[in-house]
Order: sequence, then C-alpha cells, then structure tokens
Amino acid sequence: MFSIYHFLFLASIGLFLDKLSPVEATCRKDVGTTPYECIKALGKITYNADGTLPKTQTSVKAMFKSCLIIVDNPTGVVVTEEKIINVALTLFQQCYQSGGRLQLPDNPTVGVEIAQPAQAGSQLEVYNPDFPIHKASCAEVKARVRIVPDDCMKAYDDLPSDPQGRISSRNQAPTSSIGLTYKSCNINLVTTDGSMIRMMKSEARSYFQTLTQQCGGKWGYIKMMGTDGNNGRTIMHTFSDAQSAKRMRA
Repeated sequence: MFSIYHFLFLASIGLFLDKLSPVEATCRKDVGTTPYECIKALGKITYNADGTLPKTQTSVKAMFKSCLIIVDNPTGVVVTEEKIINVALTLFQQCYQSGGRLQLPDNPTVGVEIAQPAQAGSQLEVYNPDFPIHKASCAEVKARVRIVPDDCMKAYDDLPSDPQGRISSRNQAPTSSIGLTYKSCNINLVTTDGSMIRMMKSEARSYFQTLTQQCGGKWGYIKMMGTDGNNGRTIMHTFSDAQSAKRMRA
C-alpha cells in the first residue's frame, strides 16, 4: 500500500513544477480547504489488501477538518489507491486551497471530489464521515406534520428482513436502502457508501427507539454500523410529509 506521506512529498514536487494534467478539473472557489487536510482525509480511506477500492462501495467519503474527500465509483470498476491519490494531487494543483472535481483520465466513470463537510449543528451534519455513531440528531422542520414516535416504531417493526433477521428489501434480498411509512412517520435507511445494509433488525431496534424518544415530533437521524463496506455506515432517518394548506391556515 502506498504511503500517504510519500504522496504528500510528490504533491509538493508537483506544485513546485506546476505540472499540467491532460484532464481539467472543475473547481469550486466557494469551498476552502488545504492540501494538508485533504491528504489527512485521503489517509482515512480503507482499501482491500491489494490496494484497490472495494467494488461494492459506489461512493466513498472521508474527511479531516475542512476537507471532505468523495470518491465515486458507480459502476464498480477496479480502481487503485495510487490512481485515486494521483487524481487528488492533480486537484490540489488545479484547484489550490479550494474544492473541485476530477475524473480518472483512463476511466471517466470514476470521480474524485474535494468538498466541504456539512456545517456543525446543521441538519446534514450526521452525513459527515466523522459524525459519532449511535448519536441521535434532531431537526425541527417547519410546515411539516409533527411525527408521532409510536408511528415510527410501528414503521420500523414493519421493515422487511431476511430469514436470518437482517434488514432487507421487500423480497428479502440485500439492499443499500429501504423505506417505509406508517401514518405520520416515514423512515428511510441508507448506506453512505452504496454497499449493502448488514444490520440485524432486532439489534438495531433499541437505537431506533432512542432516536424516536429523543427527537419526539422532530425529524431524526442516527448513524449506525452495519454495512457491507468498511468505509460506510447506515443512516436511519425519520421524517414527515408536508402539511396541507388547510392545516397550515388553522
């Protein structure tokens, strides 16, 4: 496996020589970060023993402070750590201290992006890779029906599972996302890396109950272990439908 510090040395040489890349990045000046923090974020991505990104993970995210690295591989092609870091180095050169996105020169279906993590305390903070697991996050959303916690528990209990008791699709096959609605409550489970959910329904129920109890009628989020890929997590989200115009005027 390639040393992240070796590539940091290569990055400094690349910036000094101002080498041109045959592929031009799309830069975002509204995203501010540093190559150092992005190098640290890159070092948090887990690869297979042979140095390749797991093909079951279609969108891998890693962050360090102000830098969020996103590697999209929607078709599950073989892509190595070396190629990902080389593309990241080109991004550092072309989008210095800002965000941007660049495809692999030899496979445009694979993209590497430098982005900004969700703001601390925001509704989307739970999607940041370093947000703690098993910690409930609640959000008051205006013009939405208040959630009844018991409705959420009923929706959870109605979630499909396979013969081994793992959360599954409705036909009991592995899935990367599943949603269900009961009265006031919609629930959605999704993996952050696109891999399959690997979560025992009975074991996750107590965490989901904690979420509904802490958030009450608000929207809720909780991050769990339980994915096929070790770069991802499963996020449980409870939300409600928009209020009717008649109800809003009442």
